[in-house]
Amino acid sequence: MRATQQRDGRSWAENADDTFVVPNFIVGTLNALVIHVNSDSFLTSDPDMMSGDIIVQGQQSAILCMCPHPLDSLLVISSQSGQLFRWDFEIQKVVTISSVQDSSATCLVYDTRGENLGMSANNAVMVIFRELTC
Repeated sequence: MRATQQRDGRSWAENADDTFVVPNFIVGTLNALVIHVNSDSFLTSDPDMMSGDIIVQGQQSAILCMCPHPLDSLLVISSQSGQLFRWDFEIQKVVTISSVQDSSATCLVYDTRGENLGMSANNAVMVIFRELTC
């Protein structure tokens, strides 16, 4: 297995004592689920520990992209159907659902203060949302 090098020369897959390190992460699926995967799942052969936890479901189609808020405990999730879900990590709920007509977000990004959300769409349109409207 070939590992990608970090700036300090170590690989992403090892730390100072050469142990395998993977942070917890979130993935979106073609089945319209957002799943939290614990890094411990890489250290076990127990099938129950290898699966993630579903944190968001209810999108109508495949998850295309996600973007965390830079300051708050929010995650914006885009699906192929054009829906944008805003999920709150602290209360573990979807707090806002918006819909973008005739397009779906292929890329989402917040500005550094988290006041605006930029979206590029599959139809070559770019939209900037004020955070409170999304």
